[in-house]
Amino acid sequence: MPSLPFGPKEVVRVTRPSVAELATLKERGVPILLEGCLEDWPLYRALRSAPALADKLRVLGAHAHDEQISFATIPEELGGHMYFAEGTTTNVRRLQQSGRFADVLARIEGATAERRESVYMHAISVKKLPRLAKAVQVLPYLHDTEVLGSNFWVGSGGHVVDLHFDDYNNFICMLEGHKRLLLAPNEVMHDVYPRPLDRRPYGAPASSVKMLAPDFARFPRLKHALDSFSVAVLAPGDVLYVPPFWWHHVESFGLNVMVNTWQHATPGALADPVADLRRRAMLLYATEPEAVRRAYRARYVRDVFPNEATPGNDDGPRTRTLDRLLERTSAAMAKVPAAHRHAEFVFYDQWIFRTLGDPIENEPGEFDAMMARLRRGRWKKALLRAWFALRARAAPRVRSETGLNT
Repeated sequence: MPSLPFGPKEVVRVTRPSVAELATLKERGVPILLEGCLEDWPLYRALRSAPALADKLRVLGAHAHDEQISFATIPEELGGHMYFAEGTTTNVRRLQQSGRFADVLARIEGATAERRESVYMHAISVKKLPRLAKAVQVLPYLHDTEVLGSNFWVGSGGHVVDLHFDDYNNFICMLEGHKRLLLAPNEVMHDVYPRPLDRRPYGAPASSVKMLAPDFARFPRLKHALDSFSVAVLAPGDVLYVPPFWWHHVESFGLNVMVNTWQHATPGALADPVADLRRRAMLLYATEPEAVRRAYRARYVRDVFPNEATPGNDDGPRTRTLDRLLERTSAAMAKVPAAHRHAEFVFYDQWIFRTLGDPIENEPGEFDAMMARLRRGRWKKALLRAWFALRARAAPRVRSETGLNT
């Protein structure tokens, strides 16, 4: 495993914590590496007992064969990077292909042996591979919780997922191979130069920086963020818990087999309302002058995010629309776990109140362009909802006229 260009601290390791113990640890809002949690998984045991690469691939092939799945082939010249490209787009779609599971395994075998291109099945829903899904289990920490879904990730090694974050809990279960993750809390958001939120590979907001070759001349504030990073090296049998909004950069080494599960960071009934309030605030405050944003930030610190910062002076213009949004957000956030509420505060500071200035300062003008795209998307969704509502209202009349609704 190659050395890193800086020395992050190691993530805390815990051996087989109970459900109650992990719940207490999660309240700290930091990543946790869990050891010894996968010994009962049939797929883990089968892969561990397979002595060679071909044997391990046969284990996987015995559980899936003709299923069509998507994968990426990353040529050697890209250095394994699949989630980031210069400009306003990512290179994922350009690298994306589809094929039979068995054929992709053959591609992975060749790539692992030759170590030139990288082949990666990424985020394949377990529902698409039902026989393989039967060979894994649900972590005890996820029982009686609302999960967003579980996915298989299988690759030849050498692939790099550049710095990004998710807004939900992530449990990464390592079945074969090794991964190295660099992780940082979302307080570093301004210093890692985020890209536009709607230019996101597979729904994950991304950073402009390259952690393996940091360009301090182009991104000078990145130096300030490095002390906040930690590192986790995952071996077979390890589980890594990544809290919501934590930035993470992922490298893979050798044949990699992983299952991850995304879990709502807030109680399920609150997850969508909290996200909707955040999106609405972005749209409303994007066109407000700095004086309004500064005054409402003070009100949010006082009513929504107490103890996160000094409220400051809230003198300034008020509008009924922004006041109603403040009241609704305060009511919703009061039910959100403290660690997640803190993460939301950092997001609001960066993207909504813009306390530190242009959120996308390394791409001048891109914040306004992003908001214009988001507004267009919002109107398109509204028109679609209205169209479907009209169809739903018209449908009973049509059925009645044809005699099928009597």
